Amino acid sequence: MPVTARRGFFEARGVPELRIEGSGREDAGRLVRQTSGVELAPAVVTRLVEATGGNPLALIEIPPLLHERQRAGLEPLEDPLRAGVAVEHAFGARIAALSPSARRALLVAAVSNTDGLSAIVAAAAGDSAGLDEAEAAGLISAEGERVGFRHPLVRSAVVGAAPAGERRAAHASLADALDGLDADRAAWHRALATLGHDERVAAELVRVAEGARRRGGAEAQARLLERAAMLTPDRERRAERLHDGGRAAYHAGRADYGRRAIGPGAFACRRRAVARRRCRGPHRGRARQG
Repeated sequence: MPVTARRGFFEARGVPELRIEGSGREDAGRLVRQTSGVELAPAVVTRLVEATGGNPLALIEIPPLLHERQRAGLEPLEDPLRAGVAVEHAFGARIAALSPSARRALLVAAVSNTDGLSAIVAAAAGDSAGLDEAEAAGLISAEGERVGFRHPLVRSAVVGAAPAGERRAAHASLADALDGLDADRAAWHRALATLGHDERVAAELVRVAEGARRRGGAEAQARLLERAAMLTPDRERRAERLHDGGRAAYHAGRADYGRRAIGPGAFACRRRAVARRRCRGPHRGRARQG
């Protein structure tokens, strides 16, 4: 009996359909070991199953794309995960057939870390018709104020197919749409839209990281400070933020990365920066007294 993939992705009119569920964590780990010889930490297998819906093709293609530290669970995986060539090809033709406005709206939805319809439509220049077209193509579903992808791998394929400049533009649009609504998420998207160094954007991320620390979100704090360090133009301040991000990563369970970020170079540079600030006060005080 002919078997087809889930309706909505491949055309199979008049052919009986058998819906196949994705692999669970144990089966996924076994599949990865047997097909690629790659050993993954249990938490990484769980994350892969969540991100791929247990799709066997993706579970075969994605692990070799991860570097060793990601496989061991010492560094976070990308979000969304980069899909393999075959997976991107499976969805690529359907994405490419959309109009430019629909592809733009779809990309905004894919890079957004929310399923809120209002923010996504606003970031897509108010173009709800583009989302309607993507829904008609079977790539997303919209219900009430929520937008969801029909399959997690569609999101990966959309992001993977977009040039870096278009991804940055989508993040910039989301940052503008979220200004005044959610300052923390706006700061994160603005950081992902920024090329090179920008102290203003970096300082805003540090503010958001402090909020995450107060809420006990060490993993979020670490990622925010890591990104802030990348955007920081001053070398000593960059080292200080990298050091603080490393400490947060350590507390979040990424001990090996934490030790590297807190390493001798960053720690020494941070000490010099602190010592210099301490020295400036007395010098300024004596200058005023003189």
